[in-house]
Amino acid sequence: MDANWSEVLSGAENPILQPVYSPHILIVDDDFNTRLLLKTIVERAGYKVTLAEDGKEAWAKLLETFPGGESDWNNLPPDHGFDLLLSDWNMPELNGEELVRRLREHPRLRLVFAILVTAKKESEGVISGLDSGADDYVTKPFQPLELLARIKAGLRIRRLQSELASLQHKMAAVHLATAACHEINNPLMVLMGHIEMLRKRLEIQGDAENMRRIGPITEALDRIQRVTQALGRLKQVKLKNYLPRYQMVDLGLERPPGANQPSGISGVRPASTPPVLHADRPF
Repeated sequence: MDANWSEVLSGAENPILQPVYSPHILIVDDDFNTRLLLKTIVERAGYKVTLAEDGKEAWAKLLETFPGGESDWNNLPPDHGFDLLLSDWNMPELNGEELVRRLREHPRLRLVFAILVTAKKESEGVISGLDSGADDYVTKPFQPLELLARIKAGLRIRRLQSELASLQHKMAAVHLATAACHEINNPLMVLMGHIEMLRKRLEIQGDAENMRRIGPITEALDRIQRVTQALGRLKQVKLKNYLPRYQMVDLGLERPPGANQPSGISGVRPASTPPVLHADRPF
């Protein structure tokens, strides 16, 4: 047996075979023996594997990971679904090239890294596959260590894309905070000025009853001012839990006694509904 195959099938230690985490890989091939072989290679490298017998079944499994509409997908964790697609090129009903094309047209599945396994050696066939949206390809017969190296490289790219999307999301939150601070602060200053003038007038008039009514309003305006000041100081985003499965930006403000709403950017909604700005998933 070739040393390349022997090393993989024996589970021998090799840096290529040791993933830092356990991504989920979808393997698609209409040939049972090839499917089983790919499963053995990939699983022994430490990855989680799901199998599909053809492109049609694979597409159904991919869609199952994102049920409902886009509003439902936002609540899913960033690592939800498949990380990489390893698909045969020539299959009945739905071939690998068309499967990848559908993948790229889906708003969330388009992020899945796609590798086509093909017997095509002509440049036209390879170009066609890459144009359809495939990220990489492996020609048959393939060496397992080369295949695993390509998988590992693809997953590294996938992880970097996810980290970049997360960074962009956090930067967008910082820009939103700056804009909100500016837009809220101006009318807030007008309100605080008028409330102070009203308070002084009531004090002169000795109207104790209305003075007490102004107290909670003044406290609420002070609270809003502290929030806008925190928004203006925000340089990086730190998240905290808000509702089950939801997070919001932590502004580092203490909740005042008797407050019903947590501090941070949550939007004006009942506690049973999601906040306007939450932290899941990647774009």
